[in-house]
Amino acid sequence: MKKTCYIYARTANALQKEAKRGASSSINKQINDCSKYAKKKNFKILGIFKDIGKGGHSLRRKELINLFALSRVKPATAVIISDTSRISRNFTNTVNILSRLSRHGIKLISLKEGVLSMDAYLINVLNPKILDTERGRSN
Repeated sequence: MKKTCYIYARTANALQKEAKRGASSSINKQINDCSKYAKKKNFKILGIFKDIGKGGHSLRRKELINLFALSRVKPATAVIISDTSRISRNFTNTVNILSRLSRHGIKLISLKEGVLSMDAYLINVLNPKILDTERGRSN
């Protein structure tokens, strides 16, 4: 079975809107890095979604919504991102996104963090917080 993917990139910087005209930018770097990864790992890219000038705390992003809609109709093997802060900067939203994708059998692959699963994400995010809380209680 051929591996397929979508690429998602986001920048909150309003100045990046100027880069939409073709200048070098963070968004272009994210897309280039994700595309190189996809090619190296033999993924066929089904689509590229980019939200420019959008914050990572909300799920109300046009291209993220388009990604979810298309992935329901035409599921891919994975969604590739440069790092988790590109998909969300909010714990609850990240869990929501991982849940939505996993329901359709889609992996979330971060170039920085690797393949993200719900279990791995919860362990990596919650475990340090729990340990910090426990350390605070023992002092």
